[in-house]
Amino acid sequence: MTERTFGDTPNSQQAPSRHQLVLETLQPLQKAGTGNDFMKAWAQIVKSHRVAHTGGFQPGDPTFGNIFYSPQNRSGIFADFDHFSSSVARAELTPWTKTRIERVGATTFMAIRTMLRPCREGKVPRYYYQEIEAFIWVLAFYLLFYSDNKISSTELDKEDWMVSDYNSRSLTKSDFKCHDMSSAVDVGDDFKEIWEFAKGLLSWTCGLRNRISSCRCGNGKMHGAKDAWLLLIEEVESLIDQNDGKTLQFVRDILHEADGVPLAL
Repeated sequence: MTERTFGDTPNSQQAPSRHQLVLETLQPLQKAGTGNDFMKAWAQIVKSHRVAHTGGFQPGDPTFGNIFYSPQNRSGIFADFDHFSSSVARAELTPWTKTRIERVGATTFMAIRTMLRPCREGKVPRYYYQEIEAFIWVLAFYLLFYSDNKISSTELDKEDWMVSDYNSRSLTKSDFKCHDMSSAVDVGDDFKEIWEFAKGLLSWTCGLRNRISSCRCGNGKMHGAKDAWLLLIEEVESLIDQNDGKTLQFVRDILHEADGVPLAL
């Protein structure tokens, strides 16, 4: 939404003003197209979620109803109007233990651990690294099923990825990470680098919880959100460097900007 102000009298500080609201119609994420346009939109959505979190808000999980593409600005937008809240103290947001216990999202994108019964019932806390995994599943899902057959498989069915049953969906995701990422997917030449990047991030989520637990900040306590984000940045850089850091360099730059991290010289 854009707000424009028009003064009734030119150059007059006392003149009354009229406000015009310009509403932009956002499109589903897949409308960003494929290839680099989609990757840019995805990175901007992840950045928006991170900026909201570090600013003291509690953004919700990615769903089909809150991740969009702006054709006007050619950018990705995370618009979680239902769940954004700044009523909780920022100190409580850092480990995401008190404010995120009972929050659930679309099974298509949810981290595998968040779909397990103890987490769904609020018996164990949820952490920021699980939100990062959810956005990585967003990347995999849209590449697999909305890439104009540049990434395709005769063994994968989109409906299997969209079932609402938590147990069934968690098994589908686990099986995909263990067996299907390479063997069941056919990738066109112009999408190989993007798919290798997505596969690398999915593989990176395996054992991420243990790596986060071993991260220690200044006072000797784990700061899960910060550590998870820094580990993500490191992995993104590593995956891009494996491809000479050329095509997907803009993804790294967008994510760096999210936390005020200076870009590399």
